[in-house]
Amino acid sequence: MEIITEKRFNYWLEVLPPLVMGRHQVICFLKEFDQNPVYTQLNDFDDLFIQGEGYDKHKILGSKAGKFYFIGDTLKEWETEYFRYDDSSINMNLQISNKLKEAV
Repeated sequence: MEIITEKRFNYWLEVLPPLVMGRHQVICFLKEFDQNPVYTQLNDFDDLFIQGEGYDKHKILGSKAGKFYFIGDTLKEWETEYFRYDDSSINMNLQISNKLKEAV
């Protein structure tokens, strides 16, 4: 985990639509689907998002207490169309939403 500038953080936030956005959604995704243990360190973040393009590992970024962080990469490689298109073979946003509903 490294502190980055607000400019760099905003670049990643604005260059493409985030794949997963929101603290609860990112933590759920990392825990349930990516099996990335970094999720245990993210509860005190104000906001989180995952960014990337293509079939690859994707960047995890977040902010807390006015500072901006590059947290790391997903452990697995993911296809961005699973996050961007509801009619793709796998709808990750729906799967994340369903997991969050189960937790309530």
